[in-house]
Amino acid sequence: MGTVGRSTCAVLVLACLSAACGHVGFAEQSPVPGPGSNGNAVPQACFTAPAPQATFPDLDVDIAVAAKPDGVAVIWAPRAVGDLWGLTLDQQWQIATSPQIVKPGSWSGTGAVYMNGALVISEVENTNSVKLDVASDDLTTIELSEFGCPDATTIAKQALVSAGSDSVSATGWTTGLTVTGYDTTWAESNEMTVPSATPAAVTATTGIATPDAYVAWSMPGGCVVQDIENASTMGASASYPTGCDSPALVATPTGLALAFEDSAGVELSVGAFGSVGPSDVTSTLAAGASSPRLAFDGTRLWFAYLDATGHAVVGQLSDGADPLATQTVATPAAAAFELVAIDNDVWLFTADSGGMTATMFCLP
Repeated sequence: MGTVGRSTCAVLVLACLSAACGHVGFAEQSPVPGPGSNGNAVPQACFTAPAPQATFPDLDVDIAVAAKPDGVAVIWAPRAVGDLWGLTLDQQWQIATSPQIVKPGSWSGTGAVYMNGALVISEVENTNSVKLDVASDDLTTIELSEFGCPDATTIAKQALVSAGSDSVSATGWTTGLTVTGYDTTWAESNEMTVPSATPAAVTATTGIATPDAYVAWSMPGGCVVQDIENASTMGASASYPTGCDSPALVATPTGLALAFEDSAGVELSVGAFGSVGPSDVTSTLAAGASSPRLAFDGTRLWFAYLDATGHAVVGQLSDGADPLATQTVATPAAAAFELVAIDNDVWLFTADSGGMTATMFCLP
């Protein structure tokens, strides 16, 4: 999520807080200092790559982040509609591709993922459609333009997820949820629809305990969590009569975790499929909070949200299943931050008045 609209972006230069940066956060690399493993500790920011040179005249941006073998790609578009922008970071968390327009047009939402050896990006167009593209790893070229174009107004932050042996996208339109499958050449293989009221938000994840994909969406007066076996087979569905606003869904080794907004704040539901939803709340993460995010680092569940003061908060679910969190100085807009697990490390990406910042969180 994130954007700089049509105005000129300053070149980002990500600087380490310490004198010796080291190699950070990718395979065969370790941060300075190294992360701990105290499962009952409040997370700490253990490495920060600030970019105060990046300015966002319109702070209400929508960003998406995708880890690649050689670094990270970040894309963004103004929620008020504008060009799609992007940048890439290398394995030392330095700028590899400076901020630039990736795709001109009228875009308002973003998604991204690195899958099957390709960087796939998605963007919501103001004509009620979603476009999916294969971009070069450095974001300088659209290598396969609009291989997918479902009618939609809402997309999952992960542009594609794995369902069995298939790659599928999850989008929401006036008729309900649409799941579109793509083969290894990115040709559309099938499309399925789950009729419902118009989804207000869609979130998707690839399973860990199973090869299935899972999708959750909120809609007026309800919430649905859907199993997807593959591009041509829907699995079971769990429907709830109350909403799950701004949902975030992530797979765990024992099932799923769903975070969402309601009148109490940000709620968390963790459990097996069929028992994860508004009627199965595990804990209230924070009263008055909004815009939840979730990530699983291979060992534990992490979360983020905006607290009642507008600050981004990052936390982890302790060994005793208690939420332990720390407030950051970042104050991004509702769609201008992402929580991402990269090689078993957890990173918070934020875009606010201070620029763009990537922060790694560790346990002491």
